[in-house]
Amino acid sequence: MQTVRLNLKIPGTAPTQYSAFPFTSMCRFRGKLFGAGPSGVFRFDYGDTDNGTAIAAYFVLPTTTFGQHDTMYERFIYAYGSWDSAITVEVTGNGKTTIGPYTLTADATEDYQRKRTVPMAHMNFSYVSHKVSNVSGGDFLLDKIEAHVTINKRRR
Repeated sequence: MQTVRLNLKIPGTAPTQYSAFPFTSMCRFRGKLFGAGPSGVFRFDYGDTDNGTAIAAYFVLPTTTFGQHDTMYERFIYAYGSWDSAITVEVTGNGKTTIGPYTLTADATEDYQRKRTVPMAHMNFSYVSHKVSNVSGGDFLLDKIEAHVTINKRRR
């Protein structure tokens, strides 16, 4: 058994997907944030809601094999960054089996946080992707995710 760690550095301009909102692009103009789509231009105000509806946001990290050819499973997932309400992490192995979501709570006393979650289900996979979502429309900014995996070496 061998354990490897992968640091997934997330650039500050990484795309975030919003669901259930009628815009297809965003821009910042004179300090204000705008979204545009087929039904018009929308100005975003500060806050976690849009007319009382929580703004759901998520991103999916690229699928990876961790540079390995054997099957593996995840032991720990660490998130580094800041968030003002809980975030969740879902793990999808081989494009079909999903475990989670695993919740990482916000620490109101810490501006920069490092949190760990332990996947409770033992899922072997050859390749994997991760989906990170906000809870209740909270703001989050992540600059790194670490996935610690254990490789199942083939017997000869």
